[in-house]
Amino acid sequence: MLSFLAPSIEIFILIFVAVDPLGLIPVFASLTSGQGMSKKDLKFVYVRATIIALGILMVFWFFGGAILATLGIGMSSFRIVGGLFLMAIAHQLLFGNLQEQRERNMNAAIDDEFLSSLATFPLATPMIAGPAAITLTIFFADGAGPTLVSQIISFTPVAAVVAVAGICMWISSELASKVSGNILVIHQKLFGLLLGAIAIEFIIFGLKGTFSILA
Repeated sequence: MLSFLAPSIEIFILIFVAVDPLGLIPVFASLTSGQGMSKKDLKFVYVRATIIALGILMVFWFFGGAILATLGIGMSSFRIVGGLFLMAIAHQLLFGNLQEQRERNMNAAIDDEFLSSLATFPLATPMIAGPAAITLTIFFADGAGPTLVSQIISFTPVAAVVAVAGICMWISSELASKVSGNILVIHQKLFGLLLGAIAIEFIIFGLKGTFSILA
């Protein structure tokens, strides 16, 4: 049983780190507060954002490998460049302020009167189905079983993380005022550290595959 659950738990944790659903709490609250949006409008936004993000990650899960193959990109090369990209995001989490960047994206969307499309951008992408989540999704899909059933089972943790992101948006207006800013900063730094470690592992595995290193 543990051998069956271990891969799913690993996928869930790593995708959770990449998506960072908790980081959506203050962002979604800042978007909706003072905008005169009804409960129906709020529900439309977070439900639509959740569905779109799930659809994006599902496409890359089932067809990401084929897309890479069509472009002539091997998984080892993609692991290396993906690892470098994840390192850049981890650096932002550790030494920058990704939360402020998220809020600036939100404010820009409001200023441009794109409220009708906020569910798609920037909520669904890049905040939920962002580059880091898409990169990890392609990696994990490559290691899933060959059958459709095994692929669907392996994708379940990814869907679970997206669902958590939807729940965080749902309760954000109440939680944002109760969660300390220091707690959000601490979890951002912790997630940055974990994402950096994941990135190093991807680079190592990519180098091993490229240069046929066994150990």
